[in-house]
Amino acid sequence: MDEYEALIIEVTGINQSTTKDTLENYFSYSRRGGDITNIDYIKGSGNASLTFANAEGAKKALETRSHLLEESALTTQRKKAENSENDKVEGIPTKTSENDTEGKSDLDVKDITHDTKSSDNLNAIVTFYSPVDFDKMKEGFKSKPTLEGKYISIKTVPPCKTILVKNLPSTATYDSVWLRFESKRAGGADVEGVHLDPEKRTALVEFKDPNVIDKVLSVKQTLDNTTLSVERYHPILGSLADLQTTEQEISEPTRHEVPTAT
Repeated sequence: MDEYEALIIEVTGINQSTTKDTLENYFSYSRRGGDITNIDYIKGSGNASLTFANAEGAKKALETRSHLLEESALTTQRKKAENSENDKVEGIPTKTSENDTEGKSDLDVKDITHDTKSSDNLNAIVTFYSPVDFDKMKEGFKSKPTLEGKYISIKTVPPCKTILVKNLPSTATYDSVWLRFESKRAGGADVEGVHLDPEKRTALVEFKDPNVIDKVLSVKQTLDNTTLSVERYHPILGSLADLQTTEQEISEPTRHEVPTAT
């Protein structure tokens, strides 16, 4: 076996609905493989040939005890020797303003994100450019606890670990969304949970590390040739259902637990 052959594996048992993007995102994750330079795969064929950037990635894919993708058990093996000298290559496919809040806090406001509910009483996340003395700010609000005629209260919130993904393709599945944002190509890392509503083509993706989100937002996100809309999402501002009921009645989204890899 030459050095190039050591980079290539064959995968069989692929689900008929699995897309090329999903397959690549699955095997490009460092715990199951590594960076991939080429995939020879036709959706629905059930098998694929993957070329890794280095032998270590191919070795991990081969040595992982079991591969389960979109409810199908995958089998991996070394690429069989062929007589042909060439490889086949497939084509690549309402509200308070910032000025109002600045006046209340005497600090420069970077951003205000309001909740998703239609109500007279709203929550909002206020982000400042510089560190905040929260105890001092809280005392200031106690002396004058109103803003635009409304009584308000303030508290700190944990770092944001969730993104809202819109404009998902009709082919999107729980696995494909999970794997997309787990991949290095997407700027992602370990995902803690996915809350998917395929009918409305939206999802909430929660990461284990909140620091991942800035990197994810800096990358143009696509899935199955569809450009996604991605933004930071604070659960305190409402659920996925709250977000969508402002537009139309929705069905109950499905909740999936974290998959385990062996």
